[in-house]
Amino acid sequence: MKKITLMFLLSLCILTLNAQQNIKVSISTKVMNNNVFILTSIISNYNDLVVIPSRLIYGEVGGSSSYIFLNAYDTKDNFIGKSNNMYVPMTIKNSFIVLHKGESYEKLDLLYSTNDDSGYYDIHFGAELSKIQAKVHLVYIIKTPTDVTSHEEDILSNKIMSIH
Repeated sequence: MKKITLMFLLSLCILTLNAQQNIKVSISTKVMNNNVFILTSIISNYNDLVVIPSRLIYGEVGGSSSYIFLNAYDTKDNFIGKSNNMYVPMTIKNSFIVLHKGESYEKLDLLYSTNDDSGYYDIHFGAELSKIQAKVHLVYIIKTPTDVTSHEEDILSNKIMSIH
């Protein structure tokens, strides 16, 4: 019963992050088939074209230069774990994300890894997990009719989501 209650309460939590009001990132939870997922939406408010590449801009290995991670806290606000990086986009098949003004990209990832799929955390915190804080690291390109500029931003939640 505690697990279902925890998942229900977690599914009600929504976190919104903003990068200079030009890129809006919202993170929410979703429960499907007794698994908790983190749904990340990235929305462009730029008038120009935004491109988030999966190819490495700065030469990192293992995914794109853009990623999301979560910090976990217990009921006393003690840090209990940093998650795995979840890359945006995750695979080369999504070689880049192109967003016009008002368009969004959504990514659904497991909160906890299973035998078959990677999640933010490899270990399950159970009832010890009380809060999570999200950080989104975005590396993207703005294409205007006359210029191309690259941007890199760390978007840290200004609010910690309560799980209970």
